Amino acid sequence: MKRVAYVDLLDQLNRQARDEPPEPLGGAALPRKREATERLKVRLSAEQFAFVRSAVAAAPEGAIDDSAVVAAGLALLRELDLPWQAIASREELIEAIRRKLMDRS
Repeated sequence: MKRVAYVDLLDQLNRQARDEPPEPLGGAALPRKREATERLKVRLSAEQFAFVRSAVAAAPEGAIDDSAVVAAGLALLRELDLPWQAIASREELIEAIRRKLMDRS
C-alpha cells in the first residue's frame, strides 16, 4: 500500500518526540514587577510562609521577591497539566500533583 504523506509526517514527529523530550518549563516566564498587574491574597501556613521568606532571603539581594516564588509555583502547576475538572478537594489536588510528579520521574 502506498504511504500517505501525513503518515510520513506523523512518523517523523514521533521520532522527534522520542529523540528530543520536551524541556520542562520550556516556555515558562515569570512576570516582572511592572508586568504583574493582578493581586491575589493567598492563605499560607506558617511553615509555607517561612519557606517563601527563606527562599527570598537565600537569593541574592533583590533578585526575587515573595511574588516571584509564588509565580514560579504557579508555572510548575501549569506545566503539570492537572485534570482540574476532576479535583474535588485540597487532598485530591495534592494527590493529583503527586501522581503527575511520579509520572515524570
